[in-house]
Amino acid sequence: FVFLLSTRAGGLGINLTAADTVACHGHDRNPSNDAQAMYRAHRLGQTRQVTVYR
Repeated sequence: FVFLLSTRAGGLGINLTAADTVACHGHDRNPSNDAQAMYRAHRLGQTRQVTVYR
């Protein structure tokens, strides 16, 4: 299953606790938006190890 979304959408409120892999493609001008999008997979309730590809 693949769920594609922009880093702006991933950084603004969508929690991805079912995700175990995050791939960032096309970075945002603001690095904090990219960081927040990656950290959305590391939320409470995550039971698996998360791998991030940048």
